[in-house]
Amino acid sequence: MRAWRKIESSIITSARLSRVSDGAKWLFTLLLIAQDDAGKYPWTGPRIKALIATTDWDSCEFESKLSELRESGIVTIEDGFICLKNG
Repeated sequence: MRAWRKIESSIITSARLSRVSDGAKWLFTLLLIAQDDAGKYPWTGPRIKALIATTDWDSCEFESKLSELRESGIVTIEDGFICLKNG
């Protein structure tokens, strides 16, 4: 993960992102920060725990928020990674 990453300004007007809850938006933000250069984040227990360590979410809440992002077409799960679309 890079220490600094540019975020496109179009994120504020994203129709897909506007359809998800604030919690799902926060998860998206955490994934933006933690993604690798290919827009991927490992889909493993320890890495998920590290990602949500600063939240009060349990695994069910995490899965619910991730489902919102998946249903909105913001992320996919591929080959053991959470992949951000256009990440």
